[in-house]
Amino acid sequence: MVPPKAALAIGVNPAQSTQFRETLTASGKELIPLIIIPELRIFERSFHRVTLACHELPGESPIDGLLGLDLLIPLQAVIDLRRKCLSVL
Repeated sequence: MVPPKAALAIGVNPAQSTQFRETLTASGKELIPLIIIPELRIFERSFHRVTLACHELPGESPIDGLLGLDLLIPLQAVIDLRRKCLSVL
């Protein structure tokens, strides 16, 4: 999930989206626009034509975005909660 400001910064306008996903948020169910970004680089890996949900995260959240399993699984990500560490193979 990426905030609208970040999408606009890379030239993708969420207001022009034609696809939406119903998502449960703190304020209830919302239809959130899905955007397609040309390329996403994570841990030296590139993904092309990635579909992301575009939604503002709550308040003054220190989080810039969220990575879902659709990206973490191909990266073979390992989350070590004790060490507070994310590793990719």
